[in-house]
Amino acid sequence: MVRIYSEFEVSIRELAESLEKGGVIGLATDTTYALVAALSSRRGVEKLRELRKVPPSKNLSLLIKDLTQISKFAYIDRIGYRLVKRVTPGHYTFILKATKEVPRLTLTKQRTVGIRICGMPLIDAMCEAIGEPLISGSAVLPPNGYCETASAVAEKYPELDYVFDGGFRSANYSTVIDLTESNPIIQREGIGNIEGIF
Repeated sequence: MVRIYSEFEVSIRELAESLEKGGVIGLATDTTYALVAALSSRRGVEKLRELRKVPPSKNLSLLIKDLTQISKFAYIDRIGYRLVKRVTPGHYTFILKATKEVPRLTLTKQRTVGIRICGMPLIDAMCEAIGEPLISGSAVLPPNGYCETASAVAEKYPELDYVFDGGFRSANYSTVIDLTESNPIIQREGIGNIEGIF
Protein backbone atom coordinates (compact mmCIF):
# COMPACT_ATOMS: atom_id res chain seq x y z
CA MET A 1 0.00 0.00 0.00
CA VAL A 2 1.18 3.52 -0.76
CA ARG A 3 2.65 5.45 2.19
CA ILE A 4 0.53 8.22 3.74
CA TYR A 5 2.22 11.57 4.38
CA SER A 6 1.15 14.58 6.39
CA GLU A 7 0.56 17.69 4.29
CA PHE A 8 3.84 19.41 3.30
CA GLU A 9 5.93 16.50 4.63
CA VAL A 10 7.23 16.07 1.08
CA SER A 11 8.83 19.04 -0.69
CA ILE A 12 6.75 20.82 -3.32
CA ARG A 13 9.65 20.44 -5.77
CA GLU A 14 9.56 16.65 -5.35
CA LEU A 15 5.80 16.63 -5.90
CA ALA A 16 6.12 18.83 -8.98
CA GLU A 17 8.70 16.48 -10.47
CA SER A 18 6.44 13.50 -9.78
CA LEU A 19 3.45 15.19 -11.43
CA GLU A 20 5.48 16.24 -14.46
CA LYS A 21 6.61 12.61 -14.91
CA GLY A 22 3.04 11.32 -14.86
CA GLY A 23 2.46 10.82 -11.16
CA VAL A 24 -0.98 10.77 -9.56
CA ILE A 25 -1.49 12.01 -6.01
CA GLY A 26 -4.30 11.48 -3.50
CA LEU A 27 -5.18 14.44 -1.29
CA ALA A 28 -8.00 16.27 0.46
CA THR A 29 -9.90 19.06 -1.25
CA ASP A 30 -12.41 21.34 0.46
CA THR A 31 -15.10 18.74 -0.25
CA THR A 32 -13.84 15.16 -0.64
CA TYR A 33 -10.56 13.37 -1.17
CA ALA A 34 -9.45 13.48 -4.79
CA LEU A 35 -6.88 12.03 -7.17
CA VAL A 36 -4.88 14.66 -9.07
CA ALA A 37 -2.42 14.77 -11.95
CA ALA A 38 -0.71 17.50 -13.97
CA LEU A 39 -2.97 18.80 -16.74
CA SER A 40 -0.28 18.59 -19.44
CA SER A 41 0.92 15.09 -18.49
CA ARG A 42 -0.67 12.62 -20.87
CA ARG A 43 0.68 9.75 -18.80
CA GLY A 44 -0.72 11.26 -15.60
CA VAL A 45 -4.16 11.91 -17.10
CA GLU A 46 -4.35 8.40 -18.52
CA LYS A 47 -3.32 6.89 -15.18
CA LEU A 48 -5.90 9.01 -13.37
CA ARG A 49 -8.67 7.90 -15.74
CA GLU A 50 -7.58 4.28 -15.39
CA LEU A 51 -7.50 4.40 -11.58
CA ARG A 52 -10.88 6.09 -11.40
CA LYS A 53 -12.32 4.07 -14.30
CA VAL A 54 -13.47 7.33 -15.89
CA PRO A 55 -14.23 6.97 -19.63
CA PRO A 56 -13.23 9.71 -22.11
CA SER A 57 -16.90 10.71 -22.36
CA LYS A 58 -16.90 11.90 -18.73
CA ASN A 59 -15.47 15.20 -17.51
CA LEU A 60 -12.67 15.59 -15.03
CA SER A 61 -12.24 18.91 -13.21
CA LEU A 62 -9.41 21.41 -13.21
CA LEU A 63 -8.18 22.67 -9.85
CA ILE A 64 -6.75 26.15 -10.33
CA LYS A 65 -5.05 28.42 -7.83
CA ASP A 66 -6.98 31.59 -8.53
CA LEU A 67 -8.90 33.60 -11.11
CA THR A 68 -5.75 34.72 -12.96
CA GLN A 69 -5.63 31.30 -14.70
CA ILE A 70 -9.26 30.93 -15.62
CA SER A 71 -9.30 32.79 -18.96
CA LYS A 72 -6.36 30.74 -20.25
CA PHE A 73 -8.28 27.49 -19.92
CA ALA A 74 -11.95 28.48 -20.22
CA TYR A 75 -14.16 31.03 -21.93
CA ILE A 76 -16.02 33.10 -19.36
CA ASP A 77 -18.16 36.21 -19.79
CA ARG A 78 -18.35 39.16 -17.43
CA ILE A 79 -21.41 37.87 -15.56
CA GLY A 80 -19.85 34.46 -15.04
CA TYR A 81 -16.56 35.98 -13.95
CA ARG A 82 -18.26 38.12 -11.33
CA LEU A 83 -20.13 35.10 -9.99
CA VAL A 84 -16.98 32.98 -9.75
CA LYS A 85 -15.07 35.82 -8.12
CA ARG A 86 -17.81 36.32 -5.53
CA VAL A 87 -18.09 32.71 -4.35
CA THR A 88 -14.53 31.38 -4.63
CA PRO A 89 -12.62 29.87 -3.10
CA GLY A 90 -15.50 27.62 -2.21
CA HIS A 91 -17.46 24.44 -2.72
CA TYR A 92 -18.37 25.00 -6.38
CA THR A 93 -17.51 23.51 -9.77
CA PHE A 94 -18.14 25.76 -12.78
CA ILE A 95 -18.78 24.20 -16.19
CA LEU A 96 -17.30 26.37 -18.95
CA LYS A 97 -16.37 26.07 -22.60
CA ALA A 98 -12.72 25.03 -22.81
CA THR A 99 -10.03 26.90 -24.71
CA LYS A 100 -7.45 25.16 -26.90
CA GLU A 101 -5.06 25.21 -23.92
CA VAL A 102 -6.99 22.31 -22.39
CA PRO A 103 -5.60 19.01 -23.74
CA ARG A 104 -8.07 17.03 -25.85
CA LEU A 105 -7.48 13.96 -23.68
CA THR A 106 -9.24 15.71 -20.79
CA LEU A 107 -12.30 16.91 -22.73
CA THR A 108 -15.69 15.51 -23.64
CA LYS A 109 -17.26 15.93 -27.10
CA GLN A 110 -18.93 19.11 -25.82
CA ARG A 111 -15.45 20.62 -25.18
CA THR A 112 -16.44 21.79 -21.73
CA VAL A 113 -14.35 21.79 -18.59
CA GLY A 114 -15.13 21.89 -14.88
CA ILE A 115 -13.21 24.57 -12.98
CA ARG A 116 -12.66 24.54 -9.21
CA ILE A 117 -10.94 27.06 -6.94
CA CYS A 118 -10.96 25.42 -3.53
CA GLY A 119 -8.29 27.44 -1.71
CA MET A 120 -6.36 24.48 -0.28
CA PRO A 121 -2.70 25.41 0.46
CA LEU A 122 -1.20 22.12 -0.79
CA ILE A 123 -3.18 22.26 -4.04
CA ASP A 124 -2.30 25.92 -4.59
CA ALA A 125 1.40 25.23 -3.95
CA MET A 126 1.46 22.38 -6.47
CA CYS A 127 -0.37 24.44 -9.11
CA GLU A 128 2.19 27.22 -8.65
CA ALA A 129 5.13 24.81 -8.78
CA ILE A 130 4.09 23.18 -12.07
CA GLY A 131 2.73 26.40 -13.55
CA GLU A 132 -0.62 24.92 -14.53
CA PRO A 133 -3.84 23.49 -13.08
CA LEU A 134 -4.19 20.02 -11.65
CA ILE A 135 -6.72 17.71 -13.22
CA SER A 136 -8.77 15.86 -10.66
CA GLY A 137 -11.39 13.24 -9.96
CA SER A 138 -13.01 12.42 -6.62
CA ALA A 139 -11.63 9.42 -4.74
CA VAL A 140 -14.71 7.27 -5.07
CA LEU A 141 -15.40 4.16 -3.05
CA PRO A 142 -17.73 1.86 -5.02
CA PRO A 143 -20.55 1.26 -5.25
CA ASN A 144 -21.82 4.71 -4.26
CA GLY A 145 -19.44 6.29 -1.78
CA TYR A 146 -16.35 8.44 -1.40
CA CYS A 147 -13.12 7.86 0.50
CA GLU A 148 -13.43 9.80 3.75
CA THR A 149 -9.89 9.28 5.08
CA ALA A 150 -6.38 9.15 3.67
CA SER A 151 -6.08 5.50 4.69
CA ALA A 152 -9.21 4.68 2.66
CA VAL A 153 -7.65 6.42 -0.36
CA ALA A 154 -4.38 4.51 0.06
CA GLU A 155 -6.21 1.19 0.41
CA LYS A 156 -8.49 1.75 -2.59
CA TYR A 157 -5.79 3.24 -4.85
CA PRO A 158 -2.45 1.57 -3.93
CA GLU A 159 -0.95 2.59 -7.30
CA LEU A 160 -0.85 6.27 -6.29
CA ASP A 161 2.53 7.94 -6.03
CA TYR A 162 1.66 9.86 -2.84
CA VAL A 163 -1.29 10.15 -0.47
CA PHE A 164 -1.60 13.12 1.88
CA ASP A 165 -3.61 13.08 5.08
CA GLY A 166 -6.00 16.03 5.16
CA GLY A 167 -8.11 14.70 8.01
CA PHE A 168 -11.63 13.33 7.81
CA ARG A 169 -13.70 14.40 4.82
CA SER A 170 -17.39 13.58 4.88
CA ALA A 171 -18.91 12.37 1.62
CA ASN A 172 -19.86 15.83 0.39
CA TYR A 173 -19.51 17.12 -3.13
CA SER A 174 -19.40 20.51 -4.77
CA THR A 175 -22.34 22.42 -6.23
CA VAL A 176 -22.04 22.33 -10.03
CA ILE A 177 -23.02 25.46 -11.96
CA ASP A 178 -23.15 25.49 -15.76
CA LEU A 179 -21.92 28.80 -17.17
CA THR A 180 -21.86 27.79 -20.83
CA GLU A 181 -25.15 29.54 -21.63
CA SER A 182 -26.28 33.12 -21.10
CA ASN A 183 -28.02 32.21 -17.83
CA PRO A 184 -26.27 30.12 -15.14
CA ILE A 185 -27.84 26.70 -14.51
CA ILE A 186 -27.39 24.64 -11.36
CA GLN A 187 -26.61 21.11 -12.55
CA ARG A 188 -26.08 19.58 -9.13
CA GLU A 189 -26.75 20.93 -5.67
CA GLY A 190 -23.95 20.11 -3.25
CA ILE A 191 -22.53 21.83 -0.18
CA GLY A 192 -21.92 25.11 -2.00
CA ASN A 193 -24.74 27.40 -0.86
CA ILE A 194 -27.07 28.41 -3.72
CA GLU A 195 -29.31 30.78 -1.74
CA GLY A 196 -29.09 34.21 -3.35
CA ILE A 197 -26.18 33.14 -5.54
CA PHE A 198 -27.59 34.63 -8.77
